[in-house]
Amino acid sequence: MDTEPVPDPQLDEDKKLPAAVRARIERNRQRALMLRQARLASRPYPTGEGISAVKAPSKTIDSGGGFFIEEEETKEKNVEAIVHKPGPVLEFDYLICEECGKDFMDSYLSNHFDLAVCDGCSSSGRIQGHRL
Repeated sequence: MDTEPVPDPQLDEDKKLPAAVRARIERNRQRALMLRQARLASRPYPTGEGISAVKAPSKTIDSGGGFFIEEEETKEKNVEAIVHKPGPVLEFDYLICEECGKDFMDSYLSNHFDLAVCDGCSSSGRIQGHRL
């Protein structure tokens, strides 16, 4: 069994068509390619793979009093960061004032600016750099 090469039908059609018809086919093909490239270039948005940015409509709830309440699906709550105040200061956790050398439990400067200066030194006129 000898296998004969199968002739390409495209080549047979090209041989049968006159040169003018082949030229018109080529012009139409080139014009279609240019239109396709122009359409792709004029898209201002990127093509997503199945991703759509369609927002779901809000739910309408009957209040029973003659009004409709529109409720959003995703409620954005303004959740503030919860700040816990530190626990009580034990005797061995006392801070030592950088200015006067005394032990103190807490002060405005130590709580807010992490600076070991007692309220007595910060409020007195002795310290110019830490005056509030």
